[in-house]
Amino acid sequence: MSIETVTKATHPPPPPFYRLYTEASKAPDHPDHSLWTPPEPIKGSFTKFAINQTDSLLVHELLPPIVKFYDIPPEGELKINFSGNLRKLNRLLAERYVALLDALLSQPDKVEELVTTLAHLFFNITHLLKLMRAHQARQGIIAVMEKQIINKKTKTQELKQQIEEAKLLLEQHGLRYGDDTSLSPLPPPPTSALEQLKAELDSIADEEAPLPPLAASDRSIDDTKMQPS
Repeated sequence: MSIETVTKATHPPPPPFYRLYTEASKAPDHPDHSLWTPPEPIKGSFTKFAINQTDSLLVHELLPPIVKFYDIPPEGELKINFSGNLRKLNRLLAERYVALLDALLSQPDKVEELVTTLAHLFFNITHLLKLMRAHQARQGIIAVMEKQIINKKTKTQELKQQIEEAKLLLEQHGLRYGDDTSLSPLPPPPTSALEQLKAELDSIADEEAPLPPLAASDRSIDDTKMQPS
């Protein structure tokens, strides 16, 4: 029985420049502090993907000789009907593709024109999708914030429930949690009207002074009064 030997290569080590990103290099006076500083924004014009751009707001445009197949909004309106135009371009794309297949069989002289039209349609679709990036970013931020609001409401509700449970536990031990975060004993429970009246009568009886004992002469007088004549 032979044992097959499997040769495996180890993972390559990380790039050596990761050692430059240390906690000490975060200090402004450190020589490697520039590694933590992002580059300055480009000012003026520059070339990107063979297209001249400026430092102003980036605007995607379809430059000639690309033909625009989507509906341009009338003058004074800036909003483009993205959903309607994308559906229109998809239908045109399918129609031109079918026409290209027919031309390959019957009209070879139109093949080049149809291929160019298909390329322009793809450029139009890509152009509209690029114009939607700002809307996509805005909707993404809205979705994240809505999720945060829902999460905060859920956590707040859980916290309120835990506070009520803690207050109930303190009340079971005769304590009360005040608004000033202080603990104080609970007042005695309210009594019924009959018990309250009894307590008041007991307190009045306790407050009355006891009568002094009778003297011997007073007792003899009282005894003669009580004898029948």
